[in-house]
Amino acid sequence: MADNPDWKLTITGHTDNIGGDKYNLDLSQRRSAAVKRALVERYHEDPNRLSTAGRGDSSPLTTNDTLEGLINYICKYAQDYLSIAGVRYRLDIPPRLPEAAISPEVRHNVFLAAKESITNVVRHAHASSTWIRLRLDSGSFTLEIQDNGRGIASIEGDKARSRNGLRNMRKRMEDVGGAFSITAAPEGGALVRLTVPLNHN
Repeated sequence: MADNPDWKLTITGHTDNIGGDKYNLDLSQRRSAAVKRALVERYHEDPNRLSTAGRGDSSPLTTNDTLEGLINYICKYAQDYLSIAGVRYRLDIPPRLPEAAISPEVRHNVFLAAKESITNVVRHAHASSTWIRLRLDSGSFTLEIQDNGRGIASIEGDKARSRNGLRNMRKRMEDVGGAFSITAAPEGGALVRLTVPLNHN
């Protein structure tokens, strides 16, 4: 922009259509605002030359009907939510994912199950860090969400709300022919696994 002092730019945020309309619009607006903030704070651009807009899922830049699109969306949600909550996170995703088509039913259920698990990291586990991993097998993928929080015992302590959340995650995975499990993490905390077949119709 230094070479073109008369230019004014609009930074537009986009999402796919996995979440609800209101959430997607808000997320796209926050994304564009974050980019503007980085340009101003890190690169000292004039904020008066930058405007922001959010388009939600009205014009997604990438398809959301692939495994890559689904995982990118989940990771972005996790980054936004955990950053606001002050929880450190690590993402461990293979650099290249298979070009596997994902049905709307799978996208919907996997995203909501992952969202529930990530929310639990903050609300019930009271963790300070979490590790999100994607494991690929020949005919399925497994999303793992591991935290360093209070562990499985805390779920019983939190009673009905957290137990209902676990039942919902299990049912969502069963509805798409997958599997749900929660176990104690090796170094404390909990480890959630969401396993989904790649050929579910």
